[in-house]
Amino acid sequence: MTYTKTNWKDHVVEFPNRYQITSNTDGTVTIEKREGNIVQEGTPVNATNLNKIEDELEKQSISIKAIEEEIGDGTPFQTTVLPGMNIITVPRSTPFNVLNIKGRTLINLLGRDGNCESLTNLSSHLNTNVTATLDSTNKSIGSKSIKVTLNAGATSGNTVGAFFNLPGTTANDYYIFIGEIKNGNATQARIGLPNIGNVYSVFVTDTTKFTTVYKKFIPQTSNSTYVALMVEGAEGQYAYFDALRLYKISEAEYNAIDNMTPEQIAQRWPYVDDIKGVRNPYIIRYGKNLLPPFTEWTLHANTKVQSSYELNHTKTTTGTYETSIFRLPAV
Repeated sequence: MTYTKTNWKDHVVEFPNRYQITSNTDGTVTIEKREGNIVQEGTPVNATNLNKIEDELEKQSISIKAIEEEIGDGTPFQTTVLPGMNIITVPRSTPFNVLNIKGRTLINLLGRDGNCESLTNLSSHLNTNVTATLDSTNKSIGSKSIKVTLNAGATSGNTVGAFFNLPGTTANDYYIFIGEIKNGNATQARIGLPNIGNVYSVFVTDTTKFTTVYKKFIPQTSNSTYVALMVEGAEGQYAYFDALRLYKISEAEYNAIDNMTPEQIAQRWPYVDDIKGVRNPYIIRYGKNLLPPFTEWTLHANTKVQSSYELNHTKTTTGTYETSIFRLPAV
């Protein structure tokens, strides 16, 4: 709303410095103006007129701050781009200037076996208590998962599942083992690396979706190992396994894992076949907002601008509209 200027006037009288002094019975005196004829009534210096100035100063201060935010120098910031599409929202309109993109290469030590699309490497590594089959209905990646079913005579507590050949791990290095599990109708299921030590994921009981499980570990000795897909339950019960990956990681990454959620783990170390790096990154910059900041609008008297694109409106009437307007040119 446009500011309405106050036309301040001096108070002009016939006798500006004349006063009458009257003695009171308590020893005090009363002093009263005796100005004579009033030539011009002055503008009152009162709370209403002074607060009008204060309110306008506050409004202009907010407007100036919003303008400074629009035209001032932007502060560069660093962001981590995860696999897939990322939407990055900046707090203000800034020049588009990508200084650099740092990529990385993920090496899945399971090679392509972890995609669970084939049983070729399982044929000679099955425990007699389970049967492994491919399932094309339940999967988290690709077109299939491995379904591990407990055989006749296998009872709850039998934890041995199916195995993959695996390259050796190195003593005192840092690793993370990750997989996706969906429980079918078993009591629970998990993944592990049995001959490295206590390298087992948490158990999964959820039958509605694939759950990301993981275990970080530091081998005490260099050793070859195998992956176990473990099911606990009763005869005929089963679970699904997919997207298995084993990554060698840095000490800093290893230490940060305890403060990450399973979803963050899955984003930080997604499944890849063998070796994959960052490929063909591209950036889309969306255009400027065609609506200007509220500082350029014609605002209602009850409206106060909080920031460039935020305002506060307190409605004081009923049955009528109170509007703030900007007329946008249209082609």
